[in-house]
Amino acid sequence: MRIALIAPFHDFGGSERQILLLLRGLEQKGIDFFFFHLNIRSRELVDSLDTIPGCKHVEIRFRSMKNLFFFAADVQKVAWQLRYHKCELAHCWNYTGHIIGGSASKLARIPCVFSFGGLDPWKKAWQLHFFRLLNRLVDDFVFQSDTEREIISRKEWIPLMRTRIIPNGIERQRFHIINHALDNQEVRKEFGLSPSIPLILSVGSLRPIKGHDVLIESVRKIYERRPGLPFHVIIVGDGHLRKVYEQSANELPISFAGFRADVERFYSAADLYCQPSRSEGLPNTVVEAMSCGLPVVASNVGAMAELVKADNGRLCQPEDSEDLAIQLCTLLENRAAWSSMANASIRASERFSAKSMVDSYVSGYCDMLAKQ
Repeated sequence: MRIALIAPFHDFGGSERQILLLLRGLEQKGIDFFFFHLNIRSRELVDSLDTIPGCKHVEIRFRSMKNLFFFAADVQKVAWQLRYHKCELAHCWNYTGHIIGGSASKLARIPCVFSFGGLDPWKKAWQLHFFRLLNRLVDDFVFQSDTEREIISRKEWIPLMRTRIIPNGIERQRFHIINHALDNQEVRKEFGLSPSIPLILSVGSLRPIKGHDVLIESVRKIYERRPGLPFHVIIVGDGHLRKVYEQSANELPISFAGFRADVERFYSAADLYCQPSRSEGLPNTVVEAMSCGLPVVASNVGAMAELVKADNGRLCQPEDSEDLAIQLCTLLENRAAWSSMANASIRASERFSAKSMVDSYVSGYCDMLAKQ
């Protein structure tokens, strides 16, 4: 069995991390694969691929779908690569991966499976029509959650009989409470914080869809209305809006840590986790935070309600800084409940493991090839 994985590989987002976990898992299982990454923008991601023994990867420059000549040439090039490397199945991820990988797999006459990494709320009407046609060529569809499958299947006319759910996996040996006392001390010292101040963590790239501007506004409301309430927010992540957000958060109890390879230390040091996204699928960061025993306050988008229940956190309306401020205050004023909520988060996160995810994908590959 030789699998081709085709995906955009832009930065260290959720989909990219899931792909890296899958590639490592396939290598450990002895599955032969080629990874075709589209329009890579991050040198760190290429370096990460090179840490996987035996990982064979090829960069594909996808130019434009709007220019039919370029599009046809790029698809033909990928199809040739699939035939040249004798790939038996194409596993395509996300928007451009679906477009170029789905088309190329049909030219190469091999089955293909689409994985979805979110709800893509920005798709325009003409794009939806295009994907409804493209989806007719696809043999199998993989979703992260029931909610994601329900919404996307309805919008893109995907038959439920050709779908399956494979939840995201996390590195459980990495994301768990290792040394809370030490991490608590070191992280707070790095940002000049009191060892006893409640710490709220938010992790994600600094772009509009992640809603950090909503979090900043909610902190402003808490800070102005409850000046005596102690807390501090640390936002881990980077992006083109960082300077804008830093200016907006000036004089507020918010610190920006940038991209951190040691993000697990921040989970371990924090007391609460906040995910104020405008749109999500099934966010890795929330699962990682839960695995580290953090109560969660999150916007009710995507599959968030499948993760955050009354016993381990609070949900708020998306883009509603007032509601987010209320939910954060509720937990900040009820510290006695943190311990039981932390245990509930850990229990709820136990079904998300990298091994389970890889096993499910390999089982799906075998099923699809057996049908051919």
